[in-house]
Amino acid sequence: MQPEGAGQADPAGSSANPSEPATGIYLIEPPSRELGDKFPRLPRVGIWEHHLPENRILISDGVCQIVGVDPEFCRDNPGFWSDAVHPRDAERLRETYARFIEGGEPELEVRYRVRHTGGQWMSVLARARWERRDGPGRGLVRGYVMDVTWSERMRLQAEILERIGEGVLMVSRDGIIHFVNAVFENTMGYTPGEMPGQHARVLSFRSRESFDGLLTTVFEATENGSSAVIDLEGRRRDGSMVPLQGRFSSLRIDGAPHVVAVFSDISARKQLEREMMQVATRVQQRVGGDLHEGLGQQLSGIAMMLQGLRDRVSAGPDAGLAAELDEVVSLLNGAIARTRLLARGLSPVRPSAEGIKEGFEELVNNVYDVYGLRVRLRLELPDDLTVDENPVTNMFHIAQEAVANAARHAGAREIHLTFRVSGPDLELQVEDDGVGFDPVHASQAGMGMRMMRFRAEMARGFLSIESRPGHGARLRCRCPARTEKPA
Repeated sequence: MQPEGAGQADPAGSSANPSEPATGIYLIEPPSRELGDKFPRLPRVGIWEHHLPENRILISDGVCQIVGVDPEFCRDNPGFWSDAVHPRDAERLRETYARFIEGGEPELEVRYRVRHTGGQWMSVLARARWERRDGPGRGLVRGYVMDVTWSERMRLQAEILERIGEGVLMVSRDGIIHFVNAVFENTMGYTPGEMPGQHARVLSFRSRESFDGLLTTVFEATENGSSAVIDLEGRRRDGSMVPLQGRFSSLRIDGAPHVVAVFSDISARKQLEREMMQVATRVQQRVGGDLHEGLGQQLSGIAMMLQGLRDRVSAGPDAGLAAELDEVVSLLNGAIARTRLLARGLSPVRPSAEGIKEGFEELVNNVYDVYGLRVRLRLELPDDLTVDENPVTNMFHIAQEAVANAARHAGAREIHLTFRVSGPDLELQVEDDGVGFDPVHASQAGMGMRMMRFRAEMARGFLSIESRPGHGARLRCRCPARTEKPA
């Protein structure tokens, strides 16, 4: 874009009289001392003064630096600023400045865009005021122009966050809430501006210890550019519960770690999933019990009767019949073993330290038999452990799915499985050294991933999956050990 008058340009974007050719001199030199006192030298700020009617403009080097132009270049190319103004803003700028000069308004403020020499468009704010006015178009105008690209982007981002349909929350490492949008305030029942400054613990039903563990999990999960998706229960201001799914990512502000979470209210979906999973779990447990205690015992009794019959036959002259009975007993014993295996799959673990130990040891042995992959198992369970069957069963199935995914799809060489008691909660961690993945996309696409989250919700716990391509994966699940109300 060419300026309207040769050899004339100013940071406000126009000559004093746009209808006439510019006749002033464009100088690059330090502004007057008084001007420097009124407009402090700030980063990415340029100051200027406009002498009328001689149309002489003086600017500081900062004006040139805003658009990445060397001051030496400005001396030889006085139209550099007019050339940098966005074409869609140029006419509005000229008209606004002309009205200011001719109308005698005491101050001017205008925002517009300029192109940096690097090619990107920047937002700037220009402000000016009359320091001396001798008549229409006569006197001295002083002002400054400031790069407001960053603040403009932040303002636009804040407006976008206020308009999206999901709740947004930002917390620092100490758990203090620094930002929420209107959607999240409405979801949690808070008035505008009430949540910032409070500890995020007010949004949770968990104990202090349990919540601190969740906060640690979230920050560790989002280190090094990773992201995490966690389903959890939030506490509204009135104390009621709301199921939420949070997508967490890291952010550093002034070098301090923060986490930004985007929350979706999943109340209706979770209620339906919980009911379906409760029905499925009860059916599995009943069928597993019937197989083990009913059909399994009946088959074992038949096998014992056949073994006794075989012993009597083998004492007589018909040795061929004894051999056939041996084959029948062998087939029956195989059917018993498969029945017991099926029963264990439907109800895989008993809610005791010994039952948990047996179930997880069988899991890691099966992984080695099928995939030839060793799982390093670590159990930290008190001998007098008392837990409900629901959380233990669901966490075992989560471990089973996570280990199978690592063995089948991740190309893992080693898997670490830890199951332990931590205060009132049960904790599960499965970590592998495989190829890794994007947990956000995986949670949206994979049935196995969704089933693990459903099971964690069934146990009234939370599950986080931390991974990024090329860096393995780590699954964490924490559930209360007691989830059933006493009779």
